[in-house]
Amino acid sequence: MIEYGKLLDVKDRNNTVCIDFETSKMEIQVLTKWMVRFFTQVSKERAASKAVEKYCFEQPAYQVEHLPDRVEIRTEKLVVNIFDGGIVYI
Repeated sequence: MIEYGKLLDVKDRNNTVCIDFETSKMEIQVLTKWMVRFFTQVSKERAASKAVEKYCFEQPAYQVEHLPDRVEIRTEKLVVNIFDGGIVYI
């Protein structure tokens, strides 16, 4: 199991939200208004996803907010909340 620790920093690059925790990192790629993809440090290699790798997605409108207790990512159809410890609620 990955230990994340406290949420430290958030960066929004194109359609990818990069979150730094005390002991790990997480990336959330916003693919569409109803689909996000998570990358964590489970392995050193990013495995290709047969479900999404062959498709071209238009960059959706989304907002990222670093709140005192969480990071919130909003699209037209989704609200993703990421808390300390790498806990995610969608």
